Amino acid sequence: MICGNAMTSANTKEELEQLAKEVGIDLRLMGLRDDIPQICKCADIGVMPSTREGLGLSGIEMLAAGLPVIASNVHGIVDYITDGVDGYLCDPFDENVFAKAISKLADENLRRPMIENCEKAAEPFDVERSKKAMQDIYFEMLN
Repeated sequence: MICGNAMTSANTKEELEQLAKEVGIDLRLMGLRDDIPQICKCADIGVMPSTREGLGLSGIEMLAAGLPVIASNVHGIVDYITDGVDGYLCDPFDENVFAKAISKLADENLRRPMIENCEKAAEPFDVERSKKAMQDIYFEMLN
């Protein structure tokens, strides 16, 4: 199973449904969810084919769940995914590169060693660490 974030500003729900119909797949857009960690735990691979990201929280959520992530090599995502260590970075406009990376990670022997790396890559973005860092910034500014 692949967990992913395929929505981009250029795609509407209707466009994605039409594309899925054209290529013969069943598309199920789940909408706003509060059970993302559980959904990610059901997957083997995370995919983020974004053409633009500020940070890409969904990628961090996938890493935290131990999912190797195949993602675009764009600003934001490259700040937390290391190519070949916890996933693969791809040209966002080259679907063949994404397909090859997905095929690679279909191999459990290649995917399994990445899981620990994924969890470590997500650690700096932990909510408690982030809150502490923000508090430190505010206290420093006030002093």
